[in-house]
Amino acid sequence: MLSPAHPMVLATLLGTSLSLPISFAHAAPEMMPSHNASQSELVNRGAYVARQADCMGCHKEDYSGGVAVEAPMGTIYATNITPSIKYGIGNYTEQDFKKALTKGKSPTHHLYPAMPYPDYNAMTDEDISALFAYFQTVPAVDEAPEHKTQLPFPFNIRTVMLGWNIVNMPKWQARDGLNDTQKYGQYLVDNLAHCGTCHTPRNATLGYDMNKYLSGSMLGNWYAPNITPDASSGIGSWSEAEIVTYLRQGKIHQKAVASGPMNEVVYNTNSKK
Repeated sequence: MLSPAHPMVLATLLGTSLSLPISFAHAAPEMMPSHNASQSELVNRGAYVARQADCMGCHKEDYSGGVAVEAPMGTIYATNITPSIKYGIGNYTEQDFKKALTKGKSPTHHLYPAMPYPDYNAMTDEDISALFAYFQTVPAVDEAPEHKTQLPFPFNIRTVMLGWNIVNMPKWQARDGLNDTQKYGQYLVDNLAHCGTCHTPRNATLGYDMNKYLSGSMLGNWYAPNITPDASSGIGSWSEAEIVTYLRQGKIHQKAVASGPMNEVVYNTNSKK
């Protein structure tokens, strides 16, 4: 597996996407997934996966949930994903965890795609196992988020998501002709980092318009820009060094500055060893 610090991997990651919730970058949190010599290799891999999937963006740094995601059908609140038995995922098996991540189905109900399971659908079993192992090590928060998702009819009928999934679940395929680094970069962009969540326009059913994948989209009051290789409107003129700098520092002198939610994503997803 490539090191998360590999520059070519970072260069493919510009689509680390703006997190859906608009909660700005803030002071260093008490908890942030990172490499720790006292942890197993699997748990350390899971900490890296948690960063690149930006789990903190919706579930907070302690994974207690409660962040509001403003969607066209109403406000969706992220849940507690700590190992709390009563309020979190403490009763989940690894298979339960995988189904939630890749199918949008918890043991008790269907999830809304504010949780980007359409992208996580192609996560590798290895990364899912690592992420599950990591979440077993975080402190349990034994309380529910302050707010609970209560959407209006008919969106409050969660089984409606069965039909939405049939229509809108992307069919992810590895592109031909890519070397190993580029293949891993595609995996980060398409799946683990779920760049399309913010940078891809939506169709009439609020699924991805795959004909305009990563071409830029409005997200509330923010615009997630075109991150395709288009030389004029996208990032085709950016050098590898500029992309790496932007992802690590959130800015390129006289060229780009990560603002709003993307600023938080830059902060959350930078791995520290």
